[in-house]
Amino acid sequence: MEAFHILIVEDDKEIREGVEIYLKNQGYQVSQAADGVEGLARIEEEEIHLAIDRRSYKPCLYSDSRPPLRDICGNAADGN
Repeated sequence: MEAFHILIVEDDKEIREGVEIYLKNQGYQVSQAADGVEGLARIEEEEIHLAIDRRSYKPCLYSDSRPPLRDICGNAADGN
């Protein structure tokens, strides 16, 4: 069974890496993005199940039949 894939969107590299270490130790597959633009690119390239953006404090759930990103994540589609 494939691990649940989480994307961490955070501009502070040390925070991203700390959260990644924690989540990987819990058995999750983890990707990182330094900002919203990079996060959106990763979402298009990889199968992401959950994206966490500290700036908006809104976890964003994704599926194959997902609605437009703006509807799910608020301003994340604007790169904020």
